[in-house]
Amino acid sequence: MKRRILIIFILILCGCYREVTKPSEIYLRSYVMSYYDVDGIVLTAYKESARITVNNLVDGWIGGYTDEGEKKEAYDALCEKHGDMTFCRTVLKMPGEYVAYPGVDYVSIEITSDADFDDRHPAGSSLADIATFISSSVKPYIDNGYVYPIYGDPGSAVKKLVSDLIPEDLVLTGEDRVTAYRPIPAVVGYFGALEFRQKPTLSKTHTFTVTLTADDGRVFSDTVEMTFE
Repeated sequence: MKRRILIIFILILCGCYREVTKPSEIYLRSYVMSYYDVDGIVLTAYKESARITVNNLVDGWIGGYTDEGEKKEAYDALCEKHGDMTFCRTVLKMPGEYVAYPGVDYVSIEITSDADFDDRHPAGSSLADIATFISSSVKPYIDNGYVYPIYGDPGSAVKKLVSDLIPEDLVLTGEDRVTAYRPIPAVVGYFGALEFRQKPTLSKTHTFTVTLTADDGRVFSDTVEMTFE
């Protein structure tokens, strides 16, 4: 009897779970469904590939397609800023999942180390000419009339030396989906990675500092220690 009750209970839970996670059809004027604020960045070392990941910490929603009042006005202004006003189609959406981007775009990336990298890059000097920024941007997808550039993926690859980056490369850049079940989501949005084109010839242990400057004048910075083999 107890086993029977347990089986029924599990089936009810499974049924509820399927109902909660069932996708729904929604109509969107703009591809980006919401924008969130940024309160900092976080750097993490990745294995031995000399890669640094850069993340956006989410502080709260600026506005989204379902909002009203000031939040809707803020959302509409950002959609207009990015030319994202004619998506106009029905899509499937999972509960709590949003195509979301930071409410700021970045105009520059800087990277330095506290130790001598090689003869040309002493401690404190820019490493922009040997660090490659790797990410993707959805802006070309929007500019191309919402036509997928390749393999059905709306993101277009960004892979340039930091020294060669221009502000347009950093518009709507990074991971476009966040999942949140609260008004203020506690999630981290992936922004990109920095990969060195060569290993250091002098010091093997470095504390790197990466600084992003946003188009609203805010500056975000963080450090990470990395030891090269």
